[in-house]
Amino acid sequence: HEFGHSLGLDHDGGFGNLMRAGGTGTTLRFDQIIIMQAAARARALPVVDISVQKVVNNPTPNENHSIVYSVRVNNSGPATATGVKVSDALPAGVTFVSAGASQGTYNSQTGVWDLGSLASTASATLATTARVTQRTPCARITNTAQVIASDLQDPDSRPANNDPNEDDQGSADITIAFADLLYGVESNTDGLSIIDPCSGQV
Repeated sequence: HEFGHSLGLDHDGGFGNLMRAGGTGTTLRFDQIIIMQAAARARALPVVDISVQKVVNNPTPNENHSIVYSVRVNNSGPATATGVKVSDALPAGVTFVSAGASQGTYNSQTGVWDLGSLASTASATLATTARVTQRTPCARITNTAQVIASDLQDPDSRPANNDPNEDDQGSADITIAFADLLYGVESNTDGLSIIDPCSGQV
């Protein structure tokens, strides 16, 4: 539309900038025009839907055992995601051994996986091998990965806000196991049962 500019009274009796939409007979405040233009630009921006899943191959390792954390990042589109970075720093209790990514680079010092671009419906994976250094039996260690940067808007999540309810963040837990000889033994009418000292269950 073409707009004409004039000065007139607004609804509360004060003077305000008015814009008349050519051919429509409709007069709008200047601030209304700005809001409408911003909304139109927001609707025109491409969007992505990035999600993160994280698993571990052994949730109950012993001290000094190696474990492998796996992170999968998916882009459900509809646009190609660019500038994607994921934080996947190892927590206390495990130490870095090695890592391999299907794309991009992983910095073991910062814990940042720089994926770059991820096409619509595409996914990328990161596998990190770590050694368990936690010596306290039954100690629980949580490792979290989350998107910390993305050039495009994701309607259902925001990068780097540490919100476990959003799908751009995933976690995997391990619980340090007792050595086999430390497991309890219970005698019953059916014979001997092994008791898990962490859960107290047979």
